[in-house]
Amino acid sequence: MTVANAIGSGQTLGTGSSPTFVGLTLSGTVTNSGQPMFSARYTSNVTNVTGNAVVYTPIFDTADINVGTCYNTSTGVFTAPNTANYLFSGCIYLNSLGAANTVFTIKFITTPRNFIVFSCNAANTRDANNNIAIPYISPIIPLSSTNTVSLNIEVDGGTQIVGIKGTAPQISYFSGILLG
Repeated sequence: MTVANAIGSGQTLGTGSSPTFVGLTLSGTVTNSGQPMFSARYTSNVTNVTGNAVVYTPIFDTADINVGTCYNTSTGVFTAPNTANYLFSGCIYLNSLGAANTVFTIKFITTPRNFIVFSCNAANTRDANNNIAIPYISPIIPLSSTNTVSLNIEVDGGTQIVGIKGTAPQISYFSGILLG
């Protein structure tokens, strides 16, 4: 690679070819247009998916970002394209919670291991409209190429009346990025 003797303000020094381009700005920011990442959301409400200890796998049906097409909007599953460390985050907005719907749990289901990232008493945490919004973030997860990640949510107690909000302004979403 040949590097010019000067780079001007606002310019990027880079190497690579399509579709992946890696660059370094004067301020030290590394850019990579091929960095695997996704952000997916619900586009409509889903009803009666959990309650009474029913485990539900959310399928976020619209990917606003899906670099590397690693997130499947038909299954709700992210597949790691590379062996690396990944970070996931999102928000689950539950609606129609009843007083008997007690423990709410969000779990990351991964090929190497499963783990709980959030748990609370949903009945005591819900708002006056019987809703609750739970943001979550995973620890950094080391994944091998082709390992998968999805979510499971579960609300215990009561009956299967709890749904997920997917219409604005309260939407549920799931996102992730390869860290390196």
